[in-house]
Amino acid sequence: MIIGYGQPQLRVSIDGANMVGASALVDGRPSSLARVTDVTESARLRIDWDGSAPIRIVGVLGLTCPAGTLLVLTGRLEGQVGYAHDLGGSSRTQAVTELPDGSRAAWWVLPTAVAGLAGLQLEVMSAGAGFDVGEFVAMPAVEIPHEPGSSAERIDPSLVERTLGGGLNVVARRTYRRIRATPTADYVSAVKGGALAGGMDWARLTHRLAGSARVAMALHWHNPSELHQDALYGRAVSGAATHRAGILYGSGEWVFEEVPPQ
Repeated sequence: MIIGYGQPQLRVSIDGANMVGASALVDGRPSSLARVTDVTESARLRIDWDGSAPIRIVGVLGLTCPAGTLLVLTGRLEGQVGYAHDLGGSSRTQAVTELPDGSRAAWWVLPTAVAGLAGLQLEVMSAGAGFDVGEFVAMPAVEIPHEPGSSAERIDPSLVERTLGGGLNVVARRTYRRIRATPTADYVSAVKGGALAGGMDWARLTHRLAGSARVAMALHWHNPSELHQDALYGRAVSGAATHRAGILYGSGEWVFEEVPPQ
């Protein structure tokens, strides 16, 4: 699995269109919407941050443009003005995907963390049509292998009670996903020795995800179709690291819960 953490403070701008409620694009709540209007040929959504960040996982949630709409993701390096840097992988070929809950999204896992990356541009080939966006996610990430037996379930928090006649009174609430996975046992360097990407390890990652800090993750992300089915934006609760023998450690189950779009 790949786990995104520590999103930098993002600034939002747009080119080729206007945007209403731009702050909603990066407020951590996919259910709050930014509205893109007055699109010319395409809308270019831009996020920038101070300095550079080793971004690996990018997502756009709560889109209302049609499934299949072509998206082009490019980068801006420190010191540059334009967003012409090619990020590789599916960055120029991705399309809006409809998910099982009816929402639409797009996800990318960049092949590598680009040195000096200071901004992203998402060009939405919307052919002049306006649309809404719930959240633009961009995070550094770390890859942690997981044991077989991971699970995904849809949680329904709706309130249900029976009437005297046996009928149902329902207060419907938005469902969300819960994913459970257990990291594969690893050596002490990966657990608390900073041996993972960006000097990360299990202990540091656990600290970064405390307090329901936002996380982006995907279990089976090497397959593009599975990436969109498995990717999740929300929060995580990490399992306890357990010493097994010598310099080998295991972990308890990690639980990821989605913050869904509208």
